[in-house]
Amino acid sequence: MKNGGILNGELLDIIARAGHRDLVVVTDRGFPLSSAPHVRTVDLSIVPGLPSLLDVLRPLSEELVVEGTIIAEETLSQNGVIASEVRGMFSAVSETIIPHTQLKETVMSGSGEIGRVVAQIRTGEWTRYGNVVLMCGVAF
Repeated sequence: MKNGGILNGELLDIIARAGHRDLVVVTDRGFPLSSAPHVRTVDLSIVPGLPSLLDVLRPLSEELVVEGTIIAEETLSQNGVIASEVRGMFSAVSETIIPHTQLKETVMSGSGEIGRVVAQIRTGEWTRYGNVVLMCGVAF
């Protein structure tokens, strides 16, 4: 039995299988999910607000090698708390800002100019534009 860090078996499997430049999407409750067969979905939402996007991102940031983040332009202008926290949490990696519509298109199709989505994690986040894409890196 694992006694620390992420305990959710599905999340641990995603982390263990993630490859360089694979995309892991962490979304709010309202974000549309991909139906692409290669995209794994983990729905962690319980009630509005639980767990929050940040509750999920913090442990992911400690166990997943992240090379870059992708957030929507609208997150910067309409959800400053999330934008600020994400920037602080991932300050050492590259950041890509794209329109929210492009973010949705990439996730729903399972791939795009940005890369290939391998997993989407739905949280109970109950604020607008509470979505972040994590681009996996390598540990060496």
